Parts: sequence; C-alpha cells; structure tokens
Amino acid sequence: MMRASGSPAGRPVAATGWGDQAARTKTAHTGFNYHLTKPINLEELVRILERPVAEIPPVAS
Repeated sequence: MMRASGSPAGRPVAATGWGDQAARTKTAHTGFNYHLTKPINLEELVRILERPVAEIPPVAS
C-alpha cells in the first residue's frame, strides 16, 4: 500500500523467525520499517503501532 506521496502507508512490520543482520537488511530493503522476531513481544508491537507517523523510520532504499 502506498500513499500518494509514494511513501508506504501505515507501519509495515516484518514478523519473522530470523533475527540476524542479513534478515533485517532483507526486510528493510523489501519495504518494512520494522523487523520483529517471533515470538512477537506484544509490548514492543504496541509501542510501534502507537508511534506518531512522523516518527516512523524511513525504509531503506
């Protein structure tokens, strides 16, 4: 999903079993702003979802 500005809408969060740097780099390059490893820490997910849009980190290019 993209906004009219060309930036991703919402807060793309990758949820994966892989937490190494290669996996984090791959998810960043595929458009995810956040990378969480399973099992998901619900407190961390809530913090991400409650962040103001202006504080969402840019997606790697």
